[in-house]
Amino acid sequence: MGYSPLPPEKPSASDIAKLNKLLVKAVGHWDYVAIEEALRLGADIDHHIEYSSYTSGGTLMYHAIDLQDPCFFDLAVKYGADANKGASKTSPLRIAVYKGSLGFCQKIVELDGFDISDPLNRAAFSLAESKQSENLRHGQIYRFLKRVFEGGNGWEKSSDETVEYTEINADYTVEIKEVFNFRAAQMTRVTRDYATAHTDIAHRYFSEIPREGRGRLHEAFEELQKQGGGAGIDPGSFSQPHITRYNKRDR
Repeated sequence: MGYSPLPPEKPSASDIAKLNKLLVKAVGHWDYVAIEEALRLGADIDHHIEYSSYTSGGTLMYHAIDLQDPCFFDLAVKYGADANKGASKTSPLRIAVYKGSLGFCQKIVELDGFDISDPLNRAAFSLAESKQSENLRHGQIYRFLKRVFEGGNGWEKSSDETVEYTEINADYTVEIKEVFNFRAAQMTRVTRDYATAHTDIAHRYFSEIPREGRGRLHEAFEELQKQGGGAGIDPGSFSQPHITRYNKRDR
């Protein structure tokens, strides 16, 4: 009759304290092997690490982002780091925003356990909003986090007669906004390239849109109605020719 091996004993509190000290020392020396060994033996993955009087203290994940070190980050994730815990008054996401790292922002929000409602993460989004105009990188981060925190399907009512659809490219540098004004029967397409600071604006009346493109108008109108707008607007008028009215003084 065979015997199942006994599960490994959990380290005692004093053992964990010793392992935590080894972890701090290993981080200070950027010793990836020693870091993993300490974690494997039971060091606290969310232990507050302060290895120098010249650096801020925080978790391993905090230091990964502060030092922009993907190996630290991978080790933190491997051993189950708290995605919301960085330092006493900041989260990993907030330090990623401060550092201007879109890549780390994207990785953090995808981690299991990331809490969008955590006050420190909400503060990170507020920081991104305040820094969006500083440079291209922070603008990219804000546009990315806006999608994460505010969600939605891209459609947003701007008035009872107008709805907008916003689309952003993969690296968050080009924004395309389609504005459907059902009172004026006009669509405006705004293409903004944040990398070149160029904006292109094109207007078209609904009656000028080809038949194959009319489905987009009805989709926009349905979204406007879903969000409480569109009262008194006849969808059948979308294809009617636009008539420009002039006052006598304009002639």
